[in-house]
Amino acid sequence: SGADLDQTYVGVLLAQQRARSYAHLVSSPGVARAVIDRLGLEDAPDDIQRRLAASVPVDTVLIDVTASAPSARRAKLLADAAGVVLPRYVAALERTPGEREPPLKLSVASRAELPTAPASPRTAVYLALGLLLGLALGVTAAVLRDALDDRVRTDDQAAAAAGVPVIGGW
Repeated sequence: SGADLDQTYVGVLLAQQRARSYAHLVSSPGVARAVIDRLGLEDAPDDIQRRLAASVPVDTVLIDVTASAPSARRAKLLADAAGVVLPRYVAALERTPGEREPPLKLSVASRAELPTAPASPRTAVYLALGLLLGLALGVTAAVLRDALDDRVRTDDQAAAAAGVPVIGGW
């Protein structure tokens, strides 16, 4: 019915708005502390906050969590831990006094994948950009040097500059 469609639409809009809010929570101090506790890390919450990020693809209720770390294994552990901790953290925030269940439930759709290559530094890309930039700067410097060079190098240039013929040279 029309009323059911209206309620469904409002529910989807609410979920999309909440997803954007929940994405910000991924790098919050509370989630960072919970990740530290879950993994038994000795890192400071600030360090974990900088290593975790989240985004919400346009017009979805999905939250993509990413983690950065010195090793691929540790990045996966951080992302997976955030996937476990975030739903619990959100449930605690959303639950109102007297309710057993929060109005919205966050679930993990897929676990983090173990990266096969580092996201940074991208050595091949940096080398290619450096080569192209160096080539462009070299050509520009050569053209400018030639264009701005006002030295007299030939007899014809000397005659043209002095306005008289050249009689001798060494």
